[in-house]
Amino acid sequence: MKQQLTITVLGARRFDIDGNKIGQIFTMETADPDDKDRIGHDVMKWGCDHALVEKVEQYESELPCEFDAEALMKAGTGQKAQFKLLSLAKRQISGGKSSGAGSDKSAAAASQ
Repeated sequence: MKQQLTITVLGARRFDIDGNKIGQIFTMETADPDDKDRIGHDVMKWGCDHALVEKVEQYESELPCEFDAEALMKAGTGQKAQFKLLSLAKRQISGGKSSGAGSDKSAAAASQ
């Protein structure tokens, strides 16, 4: 199942393991103010293709910043949902401040 999200990207990392090029994108979301056990921001790690890391790299001096993203939800290890980012587009500033990691908090929370 594909999801459209707005995410706040903190950084990215790429790997080349035995010829398999993969990437990871790190995002944040403001912790739920009603949850007294969480303070500040929740940080999430998303899997992605190597090419998406290059997309983030061009905005390195602007990080953290918001991106519109498309993610694919699939079954992961341990019967947990896993998300893979499929696409990213830098979000244009529209005057209002977004909450950070998207309107679908349950989907973002399910990512590793």
